This record gives sequence, structure tokens and C-alpha cells, in this order.
Amino acid sequence: MLQNYNKYRVLDAFFRRPMTPLQLRQVCRQASLSPPSVKHYLRELIHEGLVLRTRGTIYKAYLANRESEEFRNVRRFTLSIELQPLITRLAKESLPDAIILFGSASQGMDVEESDIDLAVLAEEVAVEIRPFERRLSRKISVHYYPFFGNLSEELKNSILNGIVLYGYVEAYQGREKPFQGKRAPPAGRRETGPPQRDG
Repeated sequence: MLQNYNKYRVLDAFFRRPMTPLQLRQVCRQASLSPPSVKHYLRELIHEGLVLRTRGTIYKAYLANRESEEFRNVRRFTLSIELQPLITRLAKESLPDAIILFGSASQGMDVEESDIDLAVLAEEVAVEIRPFERRLSRKISVHYYPFFGNLSEELKNSILNGIVLYGYVEAYQGREKPFQGKRAPPAGRRETGPPQRDG
């Protein structure tokens, strides 16, 4: 999937608007690809169970298959990569112990009206995030928690069930070993966006 940049661009249209049935021309516009190319990749995505063909409309439309575990997994992975420029900025400015993606986005279940929630284990600093929001087509909520141990158990569990994008976080429960949040797949140290074009 991620080796094929054009196919990713088609799927990205459904990541950005997962609740909206999209007609062919809308996907073409979002992906900046020709109708024949988009049709080809849509057939592949439907076959793979990532996209559904909707029925009962005058014009053929397509919809994200949010029930697909693979759809959610790919969404989590690509969002983790797309967030790296912001994570780099936050890490440089706040010197946190960890930065964690949590909430619906960490489950690959974010929709058009969802916030992307980031827990930053550090004192609050001023970082301009609007350029990153425009790039991701989502509101980004950055939550600063300088003392993780003082948080409620519910909030701690929500954060620990997220994806660690920077650093690490430990939570002790009785005599159990420290719990470490899930880590995003390695994305390298360079600032990067979506997968690069082939050739």
C-alpha cells in the first residue's frame, strides 16, 4: 500500500472524509489524479475491503470502510507519519518526557469533526499549530501534563492506550512492571509527510 504513492493518495481522500460518500470526481480532485487512474485504484481498494461502493444514489459513490481493521491500522500508521513535523516542533520547544497520540485518532477512528488529541508530558509552551491543522484537515488539541502521576486513572489509561510518538511513559501499578504505551512504527528522524512518490 504505502509503496504505491498514487494509491495512497486515493485512500487519503477517505481518511480525510471517512463519513462522507465520495463521487469519482471528488476523489479525483482530492487525489489530483485522472479518472482512469482513480477508477483503477478504487477497484483495488474495494477488493481489499478498505473502501465500500455505496448503493441507492443517482451517481456511484464510495465510502471508507471504517469497520475494516486494516483501514484503521493504515490510518493510524499514516497519521503517525504525518504528525512527525508537529511532534518534532513540540519536542524541540517543550523538551517533554513523551508525546502520545490518544483518543479516537490513535484507534484509526477519527472522523471529520474529530480532534487529534496529543498528550505532551511537559510544561505548556506556545506552539503555532494552525498550519498543521490545515495540512491534516483536523483540529489538533495539544494537552500538556507536566505531572503524569497526578492525572485521574481514567485519563492515564486513555493516554497509555494511545501511541507513543516521542519519548516514553511509565505508569506503576502496585508491584507490576512499568507499563509502556504502544509505539508508532519507526518513521525515521527526518521530518516527513505521507509516503514518497515512486521513482
